[in-house]
Amino acid sequence: MYFSYGIYIISGKENKEAGKINLLNNPLIWIAVVTIIIYVLPWRAPEVVTDTLGCLAEIAEIDFKSIITDKSAYAVSLIRMVLFLQLRLF
Repeated sequence: MYFSYGIYIISGKENKEAGKINLLNNPLIWIAVVTIIIYVLPWRAPEVVTDTLGCLAEIAEIDFKSIITDKSAYAVSLIRMVLFLQLRLF
């Protein structure tokens, strides 16, 4: 209801279409309902999923500029590529 009422307020009262918003057609209402249902249920996501999301959150916090400008990372990557190519040739 908050989302629909917010759209009504932002769009202005002179807009007659804003007053006819159907709550069932609002995707934000459906997302809120599904979120509440998932939160209330005793089911939890598998550990593989939660661990993966945790790792993605850590990666998102890393400063991108520090990764690009790290010279030791380039050296390690070069050594790994050379070793991989050598092992693959044999």
